[in-house]
Amino acid sequence: MLTLKIAAAFVILALLLNGCATYKAGTGSPANARTIWVAPAVNKSYMPQISSVITERVRESFLADNAQTLVRRNDADTRLDITVTELERNGRASGLTVADVEENDGVKTTTYEADRGLDKAYDIMITARAVLTDNKTGKVLLDREFLATTQTLPSPYVVTSADSERMLMPILARDLAKQIHDTIAHGWEVKTGSND
Repeated sequence: MLTLKIAAAFVILALLLNGCATYKAGTGSPANARTIWVAPAVNKSYMPQISSVITERVRESFLADNAQTLVRRNDADTRLDITVTELERNGRASGLTVADVEENDGVKTTTYEADRGLDKAYDIMITARAVLTDNKTGKVLLDREFLATTQTLPSPYVVTSADSERMLMPILARDLAKQIHDTIAHGWEVKTGSND
């Protein structure tokens, strides 16, 4: 009985060691890149002030984690540039149905179409490109696109869809910041190019 327990323990130990042998650590920032400067984000989307919200959230992410220290530009090993490239809105749950009446030879035909301009809910998708550069050599360490998305829901308290979008910006910015931070600070398999 004791021999069986010892054999089972060896099998478990062998499985654990095999799992550790195939473990592959991330290729995030180099070990000497202990400090980072987050440049103010650039906004190429139609939503004003989204860049400042994203910059603030990314900086907060690095402040809350000791993987890399957030410092001033001239003291940093690495520099992070973020560009908001696109903010897209896709309608869902159409609002009113609009009747279209046509008359041909005295016969009236009515067709009904959803008014796409009155969506009750829609998805907001924000895309940002993050470029991490070695501040001393200028070598690009990371060049990747990140995407965050969320859905608005109908609310009797929101006057316009623009108000609803503004209310979602902190959520989208937080999600983007988490993705960017986690890739740089704890990244697994950092790749150049788009996020596939």
